Amino acid sequence: MPKANFGNTNDGNTSRRFFEDPKLSSDITGTDYELIYRLRVILETISSGYEINLEKYEKYAEETACLYVKLYPWHPMTPTLHKVLVHGSDIIKNALLPIGQLSEKAAEARNKHFRSYRQDYSRKFSRESCNRAKLIKYPYVQRLHADFTEYQGKHYLVVDDAHTNWIEVSTMAATNAKSVISEFRKLFTRFGLPLQRVTDNGPLFDSSEIKNYIIRNAIAHCFTSPYGP
Repeated sequence: MPKANFGNTNDGNTSRRFFEDPKLSSDITGTDYELIYRLRVILETISSGYEINLEKYEKYAEETACLYVKLYPWHPMTPTLHKVLVHGSDIIKNALLPIGQLSEKAAEARNKHFRSYRQDYSRKFSRESCNRAKLIKYPYVQRLHADFTEYQGKHYLVVDDAHTNWIEVSTMAATNAKSVISEFRKLFTRFGLPLQRVTDNGPLFDSSEIKNYIIRNAIAHCFTSPYGP
């Protein structure tokens, strides 16, 4: 496993450390110093995120490829190295973004955002839980959607029937489990008990008091991800 804050892969970390000191790497491995230095320059260039001079890059990469073949004709060039040295300029020319923005460093810079997306949005749940809700065929209350909203400093509990799209809005003097259960009782007294209730995964809807109330009334409870419908 890669060390925390040291990149996304061991390969990326290892290559950066290897090319960081071309002289030391050359002494340890016996690989030609000039070749290592040239590969370091190319690696830093394509990882920079800046616009690259294609003419200079193509010439430098071609010279590096010729040097590799001259020094090590007995060892075939790897497909990745061949692509970088021989076809790199074509890839850069046709890329929609600077090639450096597609590198590992660019992904690392957004890592905190990616982590937030995984934690707060639908992909942290199972595929089954994220499937689109089934259409309701019968007018009888089957599935209710509930959530809170705020308007002009007041809190409201909004409940929507999935079949008719009928909306009930209740003013909430307090947003606690006792108040929510009280409003649910009023609604269920008028319309009957639903088969399923859908809410987000907020701490109030996930509280033990509301869970027990839902279980006692044999209502299935389905969660959506926070901020996601």
